[in-house]
Amino acid sequence: MTGNKKTLVLVGNDKKGREFIARHAKDYAIQVALENGSRSLKRIVKLLRRGSLAFPVLIKMVSAELERSNYPIPPIKQVKTNTDLLKIIKSDDIDRVILYHVGMIINKTVLQTGVVVLNIHCARLPDYAGLMAIHRAIRAGDLDQEATLHFVNEKVDSGDIIRTIPFRLDKSKSYKANEDIAFQAGEQLLLTLLDTYYNN
Repeated sequence: MTGNKKTLVLVGNDKKGREFIARHAKDYAIQVALENGSRSLKRIVKLLRRGSLAFPVLIKMVSAELERSNYPIPPIKQVKTNTDLLKIIKSDDIDRVILYHVGMIINKTVLQTGVVVLNIHCARLPDYAGLMAIHRAIRAGDLDQEATLHFVNEKVDSGDIIRTIPFRLDKSKSYKANEDIAFQAGEQLLLTLLDTYYNN
């Protein structure tokens, strides 16, 4: 892959995602969009009912988010559904999509366009796929982790792994501090990927 491809970085609408946009997006020849759909109250309630998300962990996640600094960002395109993403891919002739802090599940229709979709997951795969990865790793005492870049397919966090960056969690620290350790590794992985594309 080379820098002549048109890249869309789809960033989750949380404070770490907005921090990446504010601090780094302008440094690369990329298009950035903000993913809003996965953080709706309706989806959160659905995940809680399904058991994919535990309420005590949700409280920890929300508390960690509230403690972080907010970063104002310029107006950019918003993505709530796969249909929204598909429109951007087609209208802007996107060749690859990188997902960062995105909770939206990429569906078959998007994948069948032939666009390369990559995801950064801030825990080791396949052991800690899906939600609550950091919480589950700490609870298991599995502190040696790695941010993982992988191809996206139709099953969550199951595509072929491309690259990893190791990090270590710390049981003596708060949940937020451990999330920050993991997220820092994820951001480093994203920046390394973008450097590979655009600075060679």
